[in-house]
Amino acid sequence: MAEISLIPDNVRDVAKAAYEAGTFEAIAKAILAERERIAAALDEEADLIPCAEDAMVTRSNARLVRADFDYEVADHLAEEEERRG
Repeated sequence: MAEISLIPDNVRDVAKAAYEAGTFEAIAKAILAERERIAAALDEEADLIPCAEDAMVTRSNARLVRADFDYEVADHLAEEEERRG
């Protein structure tokens, strides 16, 4: 039976090479940077959305991306944003 994976072969190859080279820290930094890039793009999109409710949902999605889809952390980020005004 063939192996079924949601991870593309090229990503698996890069991860294997990083593991063998001991570069987990570099991968972790790259993941965080990509997560922030996506969240920043969502925030920018939210600024352009004319509907306040849609913009609120898009900002919420940005927080979820930053929180690695941990709803508790995302809620904490929302509370921090409210405090900062």
